[in-house]
Amino acid sequence: MAPFSPGQGDQDLDPRFVNPSLDDYHLQDNSPCIASGRNGDDRGALPSDIVGIAEIRSLPDELALFNNYPNPFNASTIINYDLPHAAQVTLAVYDLLGRQIEILVDSHRPAGSHSITWHAENQPSGIYFYRLIAGETIFTKKLTILK
Repeated sequence: MAPFSPGQGDQDLDPRFVNPSLDDYHLQDNSPCIASGRNGDDRGALPSDIVGIAEIRSLPDELALFNNYPNPFNASTIINYDLPHAAQVTLAVYDLLGRQIEILVDSHRPAGSHSITWHAENQPSGIYFYRLIAGETIFTKKLTILK
């Protein structure tokens, strides 16, 4: 196999993904990547001797909300969740009295693993809850801000 050289061949063409802003990286029917693989695959499969290709991850098997990290935290924390299929998602933070502090996500999200950072610099120290609503399923977890 010839070494990769920028500016040569199909590497500089737009692959024409269906909708990358919604994480849909399927190829459009007019993509220059279709039938461009060396092994004759009709969807542009890559030869097995290319190195540096990112690991292909399968979709999660179940809906999950994970513990935030770090916890406790000072200024910001990361919240991860998995969706086995696309869904309308609401992820919000509440104080101990049940008052909604902030909505982190309120949109239709594609299937897969998702991560969001909550920047809580303006919140006082204390215990808070974050709630994920996806379809008819609700998960709630606790987090702690220490300043």
